[in-house]
Amino acid sequence: MKVCLVLEYYTEQQVHGKHLLCAWETLEKDTELNLCWLHSFLCLSAGGIHLLGAEDPEYLFATLQQPPTPIRAAIFKDTKMKEEGQVWHGENMERPEGQPLYIVGMDAHSKVVSLVIYEWSLYWHPTIHKKIPNIRIEDLEHTYHRHVPLDSLTILEASTNSAFIKHTLNAIGYRAEVAKSDVIDGLESKRKICDINDASNLALAYMHGLIQEFVWIPEDDNAENREIFYAYRDCSKEVVRTANKIWSFCNKIGFRIKIVGGHTTADEIRQKLEEQKIQGLQRLRINLIVDDYERYMQRREDLRILMMEYVASNDSMIRLMQLPGINYITSFAIHAIVGNVNRFPSAAKLSAYGGLAPMMNTSGEEERRARERGGTGKPLDNCGNRDLKCLLVESAQTIMRSCKGTDLGMFGWRLFFRKNIMNKAVCAVARKLLTYIWHVLRNDPTPNREAEEFYKKKLIRFGSKLGKERLIEMGYTDRNAFAEKYTSIIYSHLPSNPMNIVYSE
Repeated sequence: MKVCLVLEYYTEQQVHGKHLLCAWETLEKDTELNLCWLHSFLCLSAGGIHLLGAEDPEYLFATLQQPPTPIRAAIFKDTKMKEEGQVWHGENMERPEGQPLYIVGMDAHSKVVSLVIYEWSLYWHPTIHKKIPNIRIEDLEHTYHRHVPLDSLTILEASTNSAFIKHTLNAIGYRAEVAKSDVIDGLESKRKICDINDASNLALAYMHGLIQEFVWIPEDDNAENREIFYAYRDCSKEVVRTANKIWSFCNKIGFRIKIVGGHTTADEIRQKLEEQKIQGLQRLRINLIVDDYERYMQRREDLRILMMEYVASNDSMIRLMQLPGINYITSFAIHAIVGNVNRFPSAAKLSAYGGLAPMMNTSGEEERRARERGGTGKPLDNCGNRDLKCLLVESAQTIMRSCKGTDLGMFGWRLFFRKNIMNKAVCAVARKLLTYIWHVLRNDPTPNREAEEFYKKKLIRFGSKLGKERLIEMGYTDRNAFAEKYTSIIYSHLPSNPMNIVYSE
């Protein structure tokens, strides 16, 4: 008989678990076995072999004591992992269907990535299967085919190329998910910062239950539409910026010129500048600025036509235009940013994504000061999508200004007269508008005919922008036929409107 000085991490399973019972069955019936918690947990077994692997033990004797503090802490930690972690339960501890056997942590950079592969056959004891540092992006597919099992899940942080890596791995049969970029901020050691450690921390964070949800990665169509909208937005900014440069230059030389960015053409500006007879370097400089203005105007017009053509061929985008304050450009942008609306189980989730969910941030004296300011702290959650919030706020301002007779317009003005704060009323209208958008994108039926004439007029104007030739190519005789078709699709299931309510835009 020898003493085995082996300290097991999950000691409580040796005492209370099924493995100890299996060892008990190998003993004689008249053998007395009282387990003992010693300072180093002495494991008595035959031939110096550990208790769990002992063969025909002859006699074991100990006294029962309370387990020491380190072991009690280990028991609590394991119990908490079972309750909160990405674990499975049951007598046989079998993996549920769909649960990967290997977890791959990836630390991705623009040119190289590092991998740490964990085997997760035992949830309480994940083991490192392999470490692969500094893999070039070009060799990623070859490395996965050679070293990573198919029954695996890859976890990587959100970055500039995370969408590309996820789509690449999905295309070759591997599952990959993108986590938030700050998920391991509190896990990394300041003295051991390297790619391998970061990749390992990502995998461990998922296995310990710290990653409860993943970042949504848009599909290829949504990503392309986003790029089109962002290019249009940037061109619009550059048009206004160059128009301001022209105005500033003319103001310096004592010439007052009226320029409305996006509406005044470059030829009109050149004609006004010819009257001033500007010479020398000043003439060269102003010509360069006007050329930039014309180039940005033309690029923006090309992108506008591209978006208009895309909306004309997408029924869902045309349906979205039934809401006040939303034209074809806004409809295109909302579709590009929101993507698949079914990923939001409720309108409140979409409002939070758009940064329009109300929140409270008060404590102590801050609550009294907030009441003095007329509110209860920050009015909106600033963690939402900024582009979507800007679009909806602009649409809400349009509703408050030009669609006062609609339900949303009357709601906003009632709130304004009660609170006397225009920004709060605009944000409330934007939030309600986003709720309507959620229902429209889900193809929920329209409840009434109040906006039918309003929607029909909007479609007629949209048909005018498309042009008669384009409408004929789409199969319509004129713009009225185009508007009549989509109006009937939305409102045909409703009874006729006896009051014939018409809302002006």
